[in-house]
Amino acid sequence: PALGMYDEYVKTPETVKRGAIVRITKEAILQDETGQILDQARRIGERIGLEKEVAITDYVVGAVSSCVHEKRVGDSAEGNYNLFYAAPGSRYVNQQANALADWTDVDAAEDLFLGIQMPGTGQPPILTQRVILVPPQLRSTANRIVSATETRSGTNNVVVAGNPLAGMNLQVVVSPLVYSRLVASGQPAATAAGIWFYGDLSRAFRYYRNWDLQVEEDRSGALAFSHDVVAAFKASERGTPVVVEPRLWSRQMPS
Repeated sequence: PALGMYDEYVKTPETVKRGAIVRITKEAILQDETGQILDQARRIGERIGLEKEVAITDYVVGAVSSCVHEKRVGDSAEGNYNLFYAAPGSRYVNQQANALADWTDVDAAEDLFLGIQMPGTGQPPILTQRVILVPPQLRSTANRIVSATETRSGTNNVVVAGNPLAGMNLQVVVSPLVYSRLVASGQPAATAAGIWFYGDLSRAFRYYRNWDLQVEEDRSGALAFSHDVVAAFKASERGTPVVVEPRLWSRQMPS
């Protein structure tokens, strides 16, 4: 049968330019006792790269409110929504209380997606990759769960078995920014240390850019004559994170 098309889209926020210039004068070089001032100035790109990573992390952990801009099947108009919802009956439920301790908690995170319906099909989302994103405080726990070769369950009649998660190709990603950005967004430190995320990271988010991060060096600028600037280093990039499909990403709370 011939099929028609329906109006559905995700809206991209306006891109943001991030950049900075570091100018080095003759006096700065003369008074530098470390001999590293030029090398450090060249690392301005790392500062701009960190700002970009912070912006991406804020989206991924849900620190940006109303960051989902979409119009899907059944919507009469586009709307702005938060990344995570926990209350039954919400647009989608992708947050739950589920502290990370063993493989059963990964199972619970996987089962959460079974209650989500994808627009247009009404079926649960299909994860093509599975990422466990954790703060440093959960690094050892997550790696132990994924790499375990044996599991034990039960108290009286203990059942010994292989790792039920084997074959799922789980990828553990650890980032200190996950913790720091959660705290910056208002989460208590003790709570932020136990929050973890699960889902198809690469399909849930994109980073749209006008140009990539570029670092340039100039040694013949106009300020060389008037201000004795012997070198200048500039770094810039322009882009924005975009939530493409929030139904492929979940937040697991410690309580």
